[in-house]
Parts: sequence; structure tokens; C-alpha cells
Amino acid sequence: MSQTTKALKPYEPGRDPLTGYCTRDGRKVRILATDLEGKFPIAAGVMVEPGYEGLWSFTDKGRQAAIGGAPDSNIDLMCAPERRTVWVNVYPKGAHRIGFSSGYPCRADADHGADKDRIACIEVTFTEGEGL
Repeated sequence: MSQTTKALKPYEPGRDPLTGYCTRDGRKVRILATDLEGKFPIAAGVMVEPGYEGLWSFTDKGRQAAIGGAPDSNIDLMCAPERRTVWVNVYPKGAHRIGFSSGYPCRADADHGADKDRIACIEVTFTEGEGL
């Protein structure tokens, strides 16, 4: 399991059906339907191997149909890690801060929260779970 997949959140409806989901083991998923009749209402295209997408069914909780909806399977639906961008204020060594501010959602907020000894404001883009 990759470092990123360790930080995956359980399936929750309402995300982008084309990019918002993956399997617990990190396979790409496209949600095709969520209203099928029966115990497995979710139909999804799952990348089985490069160039081959299989059609799989899932429970309304994101459990994979092939194993009867058993919990914690590597092929359960999960929320895909999101890419995020934050702005961080940088301060000189020895400043009263530890060197960096926490991340701000936009440059204007970082500017507003900056102290006069700021030496830079940098944009940082990352995928949730990286570095954990």
C-alpha cells in the first residue's frame, strides 16, 4: 500500500463521479450509476490494469460486491486523495516564528496574516496524504 492510500477516507456519496473515488488499494474508479436495484446499487468502472477497466458493483456504503460487501477489502470504494493548494508565509531564521506559517487558502489571506518580518510567501500544492 502506498503512503497516499494509507490516508484515504471512507466512501461518501456526492464527490465528482469521474475523479473523486478510488479503491482502497489505489485503483482509479469512475462511478457510472448509484441507483441500481438491489444490494449493490453502485456501478463503477475500475482500472484493473493499464488499459483495462472492469465493471464492478458496490453496496451503498462502497463495499465491493464480489466479496459480499465484507468490510475493509482492498477493492472497497474510498474517497480519492484531493490535490490542495495553500499559501505559506516564510520568516527568517531566528524570527519569533518557527520559520513558516500555517497554510492559508489564498494569497490575500496569507498577506493579511503576515508579520512585517516575512521574507517570502510561497504557493504549495500537494496531494492529501503525501509524506505521511
